Amino acid sequence: MPEYTVQYLPGRIYAALQTLCSLTDGLDPNVEEQFQESVSALLSEEIKRFDREIGEAVTTLCKDPRKLTEAQARLLIEKHAETLSRAYHGTTLTVSLINLTREGLWVAGVGDSTLLTRVDHHQHIPARTLMVLEAGKSYWIFTLQPHLPNTSGYFSGDRLLGTLSMTRAIGDFSLKFHSSFLTQLFSYLPTTASSSYISGITKYSKTPPYVIAKPSLRYINLQPFRDCNPMLLLFTDGVDNIVSGEFDFTLTPRKEDPSDVVGALLGDQIGTRVEDILGHGVESRWSGCDGNRVIEVLGNLLGGTDAGRLSMSMDPAILSRGEDTQFYIDDTSIIVCDILTATILS
Repeated sequence: MPEYTVQYLPGRIYAALQTLCSLTDGLDPNVEEQFQESVSALLSEEIKRFDREIGEAVTTLCKDPRKLTEAQARLLIEKHAETLSRAYHGTTLTVSLINLTREGLWVAGVGDSTLLTRVDHHQHIPARTLMVLEAGKSYWIFTLQPHLPNTSGYFSGDRLLGTLSMTRAIGDFSLKFHSSFLTQLFSYLPTTASSSYISGITKYSKTPPYVIAKPSLRYINLQPFRDCNPMLLLFTDGVDNIVSGEFDFTLTPRKEDPSDVVGALLGDQIGTRVEDILGHGVESRWSGCDGNRVIEVLGNLLGGTDAGRLSMSMDPAILSRGEDTQFYIDDTSIIVCDILTATILS
C-alpha cells in the first residue's frame, strides 16, 4: 500500500498543480491568499479522491459481500488480489510542497507522523512544530461520529475498535466499509494482523466510517525564515515512542516533546538536557560535516555514545522477540529537507 501511494499520488498532485498554476500565472499579489487556499484545497481533494478510488475499485467488484459464498470470495481474491489487498491494508501519508518563487510551504497528511521546522543552529531558536499528524479520540467523537450517544465502547485504551491508534489513513477500508467486507471478503487475504483485529471490528463496527482520509493541512509563509537556513523535518511515531520512553531500555515514561528533542539533535551544540531526556550520551555530527544528518539523529536517539544500547537497537535476535514488549522499535522514518533549496538531506 505505501508503495502504491508513493508511485501514483505524487504524479496526480503534480498534474493538478500544473493546471492550477497555469490558471493563476502572474497572479496579483493582492489575491495571493486565494492561491494559498486553492493549493490547500487541491491537496485535500487529491488525497481524498485517491483514497476514494481505492475503495470504489472494491465496490465495483462486489457491492455486498454478504451475498458471497466463501468459494466466491476466494475466487474474487484470486482474480483481484492486488486491488482488494490495497483497500484492506493502509498507510499513513505526509506531503510537503515548497514554492520558492512565492516563498510558501504547504504541508498535509493523514496518520501519526510529525512535521516541524528548525532554523540555523547558530540562532538558538527551538524547533517549531508545524503539524502532529494524528486524529485522536476527541476528533473521532466530535467530527466523525457526533450522533452517537455513547462512544465509550469504541475505544480500547487509545485504540479505535481495539485496532488502530489513528483515525485518518489511506486505505484501511475494513474501518470505512460495512464490517461484512472484512468478515466475508478481506479476511481471506493473506495478513499479519492479529485475531483481535477482526473480532474488534465485528463487535463494535456499527456506523462506519471510523477512519477517513481527510488530511490535516497547514500553510507557512517562508519569508521570515529566508535568512535562517530553515530545515523541514518529518518523523513517524516510532520516534515519538523512543523519546517518550515507551518500549525502550527503561519503563520510565517521559513527557518531553519529541519535536524539541529531534530538533535539538540536528544542532551542532546539543547540550546535556537532551542526554538527560534520552538517558544516554549523544554526539553531534559524529559522521562528519558532510555526513547523513538523519543517520546521526537516529543513532543518537537509539543509543548515542552508549555502545551497549546502540547494539541492542540493531540486534535482529532482540528485535525479533515478538513477545518481549519491553523492548520494541516501531517505524522510525525520518526525513530532513533543506527548505530553501528543496533538497532532501537524508
